[in-house]
Amino acid sequence: MKFTEFPEIRMERDQIFEFGAFLLDPSARTLLRDGQPVALTPRAFDTLLALVAERGRTLSKEKLLRIVWGDVFVEENNLSQSISALRRALGDDGNGNRYIATVPRKGYCFVAPVTESKPPEAFTERLEAPELEARPIAPVSTAVSRRAVWRQTPVVAAAVALLLTLLGFGIREVARSRRQRELASVRSIAVLPFKPIPDSGADAYLGLALADALITRLSRIETLSVRPTSAVRALGADAGDPAMAGRRLAVEAVLDGQLQKSGDRIRVTVQLVDTVSGVTLWSEKTDVRSTDLFAVEDNVSEELARRLERQMPASPRASAAASRTPRPEAYEAFLRGRYEWNRRTHEGFLRAVSYFEQALRADPQYAPAYAGLADCRNFLGDAPGARAAASRALTLDPNLAQAHAALGNVSLFYDYDRAAAERELDRAIALNPSYATAYQWLAYGLVSAGRFPEAVAAIGRARTIDPVSLSIATDVADILYYSRRYDEAERECRKALELDPGFDQAHLVLGHILEQKKDLPGAIAEFESVRRIPDLARVYALSGRDREARQMLADLGAAPAFASPFMRAQAFAGLGETTVALEWLEKAYADRDGVLVLLGVDPQFDSLRSDPRFEDLLRRIRLRSEARAS
Repeated sequence: MKFTEFPEIRMERDQIFEFGAFLLDPSARTLLRDGQPVALTPRAFDTLLALVAERGRTLSKEKLLRIVWGDVFVEENNLSQSISALRRALGDDGNGNRYIATVPRKGYCFVAPVTESKPPEAFTERLEAPELEARPIAPVSTAVSRRAVWRQTPVVAAAVALLLTLLGFGIREVARSRRQRELASVRSIAVLPFKPIPDSGADAYLGLALADALITRLSRIETLSVRPTSAVRALGADAGDPAMAGRRLAVEAVLDGQLQKSGDRIRVTVQLVDTVSGVTLWSEKTDVRSTDLFAVEDNVSEELARRLERQMPASPRASAAASRTPRPEAYEAFLRGRYEWNRRTHEGFLRAVSYFEQALRADPQYAPAYAGLADCRNFLGDAPGARAAASRALTLDPNLAQAHAALGNVSLFYDYDRAAAERELDRAIALNPSYATAYQWLAYGLVSAGRFPEAVAAIGRARTIDPVSLSIATDVADILYYSRRYDEAERECRKALELDPGFDQAHLVLGHILEQKKDLPGAIAEFESVRRIPDLARVYALSGRDREARQMLADLGAAPAFASPFMRAQAFAGLGETTVALEWLEKAYADRDGVLVLLGVDPQFDSLRSDPRFEDLLRRIRLRSEARAS
């Protein structure tokens, strides 16, 4: 920070500031709390330093922006993010009254008492500092003043000046080499949604979509673990602080970027931030035409890959899509489609389909758009449409991981073909080891085959990749449930509900777990919370409340919108109505209900396993799989 450009900022270089449990050392660029480092981004550190140096005085937002960002044009939103990050790091209260106070319509003021001190010993530059300058190094106090020494011995003065210049250069080189080594050692990374400047809702899709594109691209680096888009989208407000976001996602580094539009140009600024220290390991700035968004993804990912000192392997990880540049209008429609897909809502899937189809009208050879269509159609229940789209994507690009995973989903949940599903999902994982969704679907294929330890390992790998996903956290509990490890399943399910007490799927899985643990009142409470009538009727029946259970099922009528044939089969199995339960299972089989792939391991049908008709149904499911395989 160039405080010398602002003479009203009063601070000597070797001052140290103490306030509360904190020690702020400007020369070392460190903030300690009770002796332990506090991670801050460089901008947040500079903001804190300015506020502490001018404690008790209000610094206007304009002045803080000039001090911290210099000549770079940024919006007040950036300053607000730095202030918010500082308040979280300092443990300030919601109103910011303990350390940093907001002065309405003016700026900010550091209000806590501060004690100044100087190092007790000779001050030596620390090699850990992220940005170093050539600075004199001398004891704080000497028998003869430094001014006298310089006057009396000009030759010594010149020699010392040269030595200090060389030392400063050496320090910078050491720091640069150290950062290069740190960059080369990065093994896990998260790409945050790019922040548009000014913050415009109309451009929100672009920031997340470009992050999604970079995530897909960087996932091809063989030794790099990349958090999926769903993980960074779930960060919410924490995404404003790269170091904090990185710690929450359990990665070593975070790629943080900003987009600034001007006419038909976009300025893209990115920095790779070390999660622990908050130090910037690498930064880049580039200007591109707004119609050439693919260039942003391409340039940043290639440069970062080069800086990470790795090569993108050619085969099998490389994809034709990585080297093929789509038409600009197709790429922009694709980005919008990915943005909607990542909402993970029914409405989002429908909008995503529209955008992917728009991309294909602009560029019929664009394989990722077909893969996006396949994903959406899988979630919308259109398995034949998903198969057609995934197959077309693989015709255009045989190494597209997303398309292989989509085809694996169809094979597992529509064809009941576990072997084919495993081949496709294994292929997807080989092409993109950071694709958590492929591990999720693989886990269900493995558990359906009774390969329980492998299934638990696969879903565990998905959670490692995406540690903040509610869906994956709940699936961990679900896989343990099918593995009959009920105590572990309950613990994992309750952890998921701690993340979001309103997540219906977790309540549903917990109800199934408690039912198997004979905690029927607990199961009833869970099913009542999500109004899952067939499951509620089943547990009522197991509790001896047959009349209420039958009335519930009668009130449902025959409309599949209220309960699928499989759900009704579960309820009638609980009532002991084996024949009726089997009739509903036959209807589920005719409908190609995907959950039938788990019929062989579902504990809710244990009472039917000795019935020849149940065995015949399982045999026909296996035969269907074998028929497709042949």
